[in-house]
Amino acid sequence: MNNDVETYDSPSLDCSRTFGTREEFTEQINTEHPGEYRRDG
Repeated sequence: MNNDVETYDSPSLDCSRTFGTREEFTEQINTEHPGEYRRDG
């Protein structure tokens, strides 16, 4: 049984938060760092 939990670290240099779900991660990037990151493509 694998008990590894996937987490997401904020990519911003001025933010050291870690998130347990992709939704939390996405919401934080969209609200705290708008315009700082763009999707490729």
